[in-house]
Amino acid sequence: MTDAFNQENMASKNIHRQILLRLKEAESILDIGCGEGHLVNYLARQTGRKVVGLDISANGFARAKKGGARAGIHQLVECYQGDACHMPCFGDAQFAAVTLLYTLHHIEDAPMALREIKRVLQVRGLVLIGDWVVEEDVSRGRCFRLTVREIVDWLKEAGLE
Repeated sequence: MTDAFNQENMASKNIHRQILLRLKEAESILDIGCGEGHLVNYLARQTGRKVVGLDISANGFARAKKGGARAGIHQLVECYQGDACHMPCFGDAQFAAVTLLYTLHHIEDAPMALREIKRVLQVRGLVLIGDWVVEEDVSRGRCFRLTVREIVDWLKEAGLE
């Protein structure tokens, strides 16, 4: 393994731990942009609670299931293919917490996705966003287009504190 890989792996573990600490006793968790299931499997393993993942592509679901089976928590993890802007597979106020880790910058209509998250989130529910952000005056490409101010404004517009 390379040093860069080890550093990235340690950074991911630290971020996962920080998310876990903030989730506290959330009984139902949705991870948007779950990909290969690293976060959903980690949270299920650490909490012993059911964790649901959503991703626009099902390409990583096989690895997510394999990781869940290897950790003995496959019954606690469910992955759905779908769009964060329209989640008919989930009911109103279904989740106590929603996480988006390096995902928001990939969503074409982030304000719409945040409104949909508000719908599926329980009253006093928790939204955790970890993402790449840029300074106001930096030129932005497709994947680095968010500023902290934009995210805060979108959260307010969606009715999320």
